[in-house]
Amino acid sequence: MGMISFADCAEILVTCIIILALGCEWNLSTLQKALIPGMILLGSAIGSFVGGKIADTFGRKSLLLFAYYTITIASIFSITAQSYYVYIISRFICGFGISMSYPVAACYIHEFSVVTHRTSGIVMFQIVGVLGGIYVCVCSLFVMELEEGWRWELALTLLPALLTLIALHFADESPRYYVANGQYDKALGVLQKMAQWNGMELPEMELPTEVESYSNSYFEVYQQ
Repeated sequence: MGMISFADCAEILVTCIIILALGCEWNLSTLQKALIPGMILLGSAIGSFVGGKIADTFGRKSLLLFAYYTITIASIFSITAQSYYVYIISRFICGFGISMSYPVAACYIHEFSVVTHRTSGIVMFQIVGVLGGIYVCVCSLFVMELEEGWRWELALTLLPALLTLIALHFADESPRYYVANGQYDKALGVLQKMAQWNGMELPEMELPTEVESYSNSYFEVYQQ
């Protein structure tokens, strides 16, 4: 899940790095340049409202795969964009995918971790995101002076997202999602695999037959 934090933060920061280059490339006004990072953030704001519902309905892994296919395709359109409007629309879509993946990845870590390791897991998740920002800054030192260097910068930023997309195909679904949807055999299968990775045997256990769920609206959450 750390790669998700790395790739998401890289995709957000790179938009700020290439503003000046895009301004010269397409002779943009101040407002148009301001919209370059603004569109990815707008997409992030909208996508965050739907990601959780999709993850609860179809699974954490399915949501993350959908989000990263979205990010990858949108990033390819950004790299090959021949006009300002194609670029900002593709960045909006990329932001939509990022906002779905980031919080669900944190939820995924929470659901796979024992209580004593959850805090450290989330802290490491955040730290790896900072490394993603450092990565795009270092890349810019080598490619931004090239002809159409902003395209190379975007291409290098896409690499972590591609690696993340490949890795997600080998990830397991959250056992909590399986239990919440009555798929107890699959949940036990994931737990047994985790035990094998840690060189342990899965102890005798009885999975809960019900998992408490909440259906509060966003407004009700903040009113409580």
